[in-house]
Amino acid sequence: MGLVILFITRIIFWSDFIPTGLVDGNDVTQSPTILFVPKDDDAKINCSHTMELSYIHMYWYRQLPGEGMKQVLYITTNNKPEYSGGFSEDKISANKTEVQSGSFTVKKLETGDSGMYFCAVSQHSDTEDKYSCTKTPVSVVIGYNIIQIDEGLIMYCRGTSNSTSNNV
Repeated sequence: MGLVILFITRIIFWSDFIPTGLVDGNDVTQSPTILFVPKDDDAKINCSHTMELSYIHMYWYRQLPGEGMKQVLYITTNNKPEYSGGFSEDKISANKTEVQSGSFTVKKLETGDSGMYFCAVSQHSDTEDKYSCTKTPVSVVIGYNIIQIDEGLIMYCRGTSNSTSNNV
């Protein structure tokens, strides 16, 4: 029987629009810290933040080994997720019933799901361009191999609040 192991490491939060730059990683968190899931089962990751209530947009990203990071979906409170190209509700689901929290589920885990998963939040604004991002890698490993995650990396994110396809 295969085993899926999810690892969540320290969060680094960055916003180009906050004068202080780097913000304490406790502003956005993902849980659980470690999750053991058998192959063919579902893996659920929770994301929450302590930012202002105007941070209603939640983004989920996936980075497969040897590839760049791709946006999986975007969701706002009490709405259905909007999937990026190549992703669908058949394989991935998301839920966001509260402003400051949401969840992301990869269904029926298989080897191709191995990678790093990231949660990001964005501030709603009709007049200003704002974008905030977390770097919270979640490694999905099929079998008993463990991927070492470097906690010292920083991901810089830029984008606009009127676009769901932000450049990362």
